[in-house]
Amino acid sequence: MTHANTRTGTSICTWTNARTSTRTGASAVLAAVALLLTVAACGGEGRKDAGAQAAPNAARARPPVDRAADSVAAWRAKFGHRVPRPDSVRALYVNAWAAGSRSRMAALIAIADSTEINAFVIDVKESDTFLAYDSTSIPLAKEIGADQRPATTWLPALVDTLQAHGIYSVARIVVLQVRQLAERKPELAIRHVNGASGATTKGGAWVNPYDRRVWDYNVAIAREALDMGFSELQWDYVRFPDVTARMRTVMHYPGSNGVSRAENIRNFIRYSKEKLRDFQVPVTADVFGLVTHLEGDVDIGQHWETVISTADVVLPMVYPSHYSAGLYGFPRPIAKPYEIVRLATADAMERTRFVRDSAKVAVGEVMPWLEAMSIRGASYGPAELRQQIQGVYDAGAKSWALWNPGSRYAEFVGALRTARGTPSPIERSGWTAPQWTLPRERLSKVIAARERRARADSVAAALSRAPPRRRRRPVPPRRRNRQQQTLAEHHPTSPPHSPSLHRTHAMPRHHVESPRGPAAIGPYSHAVWAGDLLYCSGQTPIDPAVGKLIEGDVEAQTHRAFDNLQAVVEDAGLTMDDVIKCNVYLTDMANFPQMNAAYLTRFARPFPARTTVAVAGLPLGALVEIELVAKRS
Repeated sequence: MTHANTRTGTSICTWTNARTSTRTGASAVLAAVALLLTVAACGGEGRKDAGAQAAPNAARARPPVDRAADSVAAWRAKFGHRVPRPDSVRALYVNAWAAGSRSRMAALIAIADSTEINAFVIDVKESDTFLAYDSTSIPLAKEIGADQRPATTWLPALVDTLQAHGIYSVARIVVLQVRQLAERKPELAIRHVNGASGATTKGGAWVNPYDRRVWDYNVAIAREALDMGFSELQWDYVRFPDVTARMRTVMHYPGSNGVSRAENIRNFIRYSKEKLRDFQVPVTADVFGLVTHLEGDVDIGQHWETVISTADVVLPMVYPSHYSAGLYGFPRPIAKPYEIVRLATADAMERTRFVRDSAKVAVGEVMPWLEAMSIRGASYGPAELRQQIQGVYDAGAKSWALWNPGSRYAEFVGALRTARGTPSPIERSGWTAPQWTLPRERLSKVIAARERRARADSVAAALSRAPPRRRRRPVPPRRRNRQQQTLAEHHPTSPPHSPSLHRTHAMPRHHVESPRGPAAIGPYSHAVWAGDLLYCSGQTPIDPAVGKLIEGDVEAQTHRAFDNLQAVVEDAGLTMDDVIKCNVYLTDMANFPQMNAAYLTRFARPFPARTTVAVAGLPLGALVEIELVAKRS
């Protein structure tokens, strides 16, 4: 109670405007109600009388409805000042040092007051181990010196100020990359297989993800943060170290007992939700952006279907700069902010819906982290940021958070819509949302495999319902000979058993037509099965949506041709890993390096056999055409 009164007394609501005056009044009323409830509950400090001992029995004797009303009143007294979670969260990341600067926070709050931003994700503990706030009662934190470098001395008052401005506050806590804890408490660290402690990565030592003492330490920090009034808890670095396969072989995790990485991460999130249940806040988790696209746990314990069915919100870091060349079919993903964010978020949304619908379980919200910074040779500004935001919406998500490690967003304000939801400055200046058809063949292999199984199940079901086909009555021998004689009379140059007339021993063929591929521009099938071999017709860079050749250089056209081929291969029930031979036709062999750069991104080692041929011309003026052969295992 004392802590709550202290926070209310030191709240610094210096940046108010018409938008927040109502919330400020509401906060005052809630504070007064809390104070009255405190006095009523305590009955005066130090007061004791004979009737006090009878109070517990009297409380138990009260009707359940009255006891429930008391519980609701108690919750409102403690947590009623929190800002409710917006239906669409639009957040800024605020590092601990920015949170500790009143001038920096004044600027950031001004951005939230004037734009669509309605939430702040604030550091409570970063990977450097130190707590952001200046007062802790956690013995382990004091023992390792985590309380010796607070970045802010007014975090509780800051949370009060955010509440007065109607800004939703999220406490971010780094879980497992805690260098100082691992170094000063080696029994809590990941071990080397030789028994030594302190297996490290480029970011320093990591604590053991399986150790319950590590879990409890983080939960204790979360409780202190939520006691300050934060409305949500966000776990970051809730994963295993991102290291090479060789380094993984020498890392030992005491207490793992056969539990997989992904199961352990799920168990920690579940454990933390149970331990923090009395705060009634969402418990969320940050994950690598690749987790939405790749199969498995990406070797760090983050498996999409597992995390999204455990955390209340999952925030994939879909920063375009963090995708390597060739991912999603782009040679330079950082140059495609809209496309990368939309594809990565679409992967997340589709995989999430499948878990919800097939397993009939509750799933978390998808809320991507977006890139509000310039890095790796790319210059990002309002246009690039607005493209990312649009990519989130076009993929079907509604919440997002902006990441800038220095928490400096002034140059990106032009991408943000107003607090009333009117267009942003960049939109008013003529920027329009990208017009782009999402190529489903570039989505996660997890999605493609499910769609193939669904199509196969649909075909099997249709065949099981179809009536049996009537067998054709064989032609009597005399009649067959008469037919052959008649044909021979009309075609005297063809021998009686010419292959064109007698196909008794021909190999059976089954054609494949892909609904996702471009319509054939001649008398040919998309592909033909001959035994276990799938022969795919050559594909040029035609966009199936419009039936026209795409614009762009030979690299872009190579990717489009492969997209078309991949659709055919997958609709035939195979994957690009089943390709055994490719033929590439170029109108200019000078384009070979560009074609080869795109080609490299479409296959994994060992590569299929390949032939590249220079030709005088290709249909519709295409620069490249590709055909391939795949084999059914």
